[in-house]
Amino acid sequence: MVNQPYHADYWKLSPFDAIFLAPEIMESSRNKKEIPGKNDQLVATLIIAGSIVLGLLLRWFMRDFESGDYKQFLSNWYAFIHDNGGFWAYKHIFSNYSPAYLYLLGIANLIPIPDLYSIKLMSMIFDFPLAILAYLIARRHFRTGLKPAWVFALVFLGPTVMVNSSFWGQCDVIYTMFLLGTIYTMMLGRPWLLTMFFGLGFSFKQQTIFMAPVLIASWLKREMPIWNVVLIPLIYIISIIPATIAGRNFIELLFFYKSQAGSYTALSNNAPNMQQFLGNMVYGKAEIGMVILSAIVSAFLAVYFFRAVKNQLKTMDPWGRRALIVIMIAPFLLFLRPFVDIIFIVLKQPNTYAIFVRNIPGARDFLVNRAGDIFGMISLAIAFLGVVSFCFLGWKSRNKILGNTEMVLKLAMFSTLMMPFLLVRMHERYWYPADVISTIFIFFYPKRWYLPFIIIPGSLLAYLSYFADREIVPLPLVAIGMGIALIIAALDYVRTMYPPDKIPTTDSEN
Repeated sequence: MVNQPYHADYWKLSPFDAIFLAPEIMESSRNKKEIPGKNDQLVATLIIAGSIVLGLLLRWFMRDFESGDYKQFLSNWYAFIHDNGGFWAYKHIFSNYSPAYLYLLGIANLIPIPDLYSIKLMSMIFDFPLAILAYLIARRHFRTGLKPAWVFALVFLGPTVMVNSSFWGQCDVIYTMFLLGTIYTMMLGRPWLLTMFFGLGFSFKQQTIFMAPVLIASWLKREMPIWNVVLIPLIYIISIIPATIAGRNFIELLFFYKSQAGSYTALSNNAPNMQQFLGNMVYGKAEIGMVILSAIVSAFLAVYFFRAVKNQLKTMDPWGRRALIVIMIAPFLLFLRPFVDIIFIVLKQPNTYAIFVRNIPGARDFLVNRAGDIFGMISLAIAFLGVVSFCFLGWKSRNKILGNTEMVLKLAMFSTLMMPFLLVRMHERYWYPADVISTIFIFFYPKRWYLPFIIIPGSLLAYLSYFADREIVPLPLVAIGMGIALIIAALDYVRTMYPPDKIPTTDSEN
């Protein structure tokens, strides 16, 4: 029997919903999904239309800013493509970005507007499908009401969303848009579609791997065949074929991301993550006040979260407990930073490195030139343990992942916070997916209304460190906020996996 549209009144929808609900119109009518009322449709249309108008206006005001990345990299890549025959320019190595993005710069060359505008336009275009996919994700949960429209508006008007593409000219929206596509198709329970979205995102940026633990957990639970995973590298290979035809070495392109990873050697590039535990801080009056406040807040939250984890551990099997503890180690270590800073303040040291540099021969050379490799390897080991623990928790979960809206969203929130927090050589922009997902998350879980107010300001403060070339708020303190958000996401995920009324028995532990 052929499936019919899920409601007889489907064709009475507004044009907006008629288009955006297209992926769902062939679902069986037995699902009994509801159609929004006419008044809601009118208000929703006004909210979305108003957000688009306001968003375009704000983006227009940002159009003339030239970032350091534009002056040093993007404009030069754009000009190189123009000056070397368009398509045939791709045979040269002139950028540390993937061929897929460089193809977009080639298209931008065809637009008869100033270089700066065309480069920004290539990213801004993706702001629309990003907001649309956020809308569709909300639609999976809210069949009626205005919440999906508000999700669209808040994502489209998101501070980091607008700044990233329209002000900075960066392209993090592209892979994040494909990550939202991955999340949406996971909610639909479509393995082939989700790996296609993930593969497309990976073709643009390797930071797509921030969602990789979610896919691995699904595969471990045998919800996704291994053949689906093969589609990811296949899509990437297809994406590099045009550059290969132009004359670039295929093997070099195949391992492009390996060479790209060596472009930056710093433990952290303005990223408010675990590496900031080792970060430098100059203690002015404002910084001293923030350190003391951070110590008080950290002490309070450490006690609160310890109690929460202690209660949650009772509902978990032994290996689940160990996995959760491993994931919690890094953010809890970061809580120690304010207390370490207070010790240095009492000792009247001007910064955290001074005591070592001043009193230990060769300490400065070690910290600047060699410590990065040592601490980097330690950080990678912690990140590896974190990913393994994450995947283990997903594998042992009592709930399925694919087709489970709650599990998918909590896994995505957890993973996109954990990966940039633990990994080395992260940039200030790499919380972009978490910024967007946290905006969606609070509509599903209103009690977590404060989550985007931790994550998004943290991202913006990291952005400001780049634009101002100095830390407006010390990044070690900003990293504490990100650590708090990570712990909250971890606890939410574990509560979903191990409900309090399902305490494991002895048999389940063996």
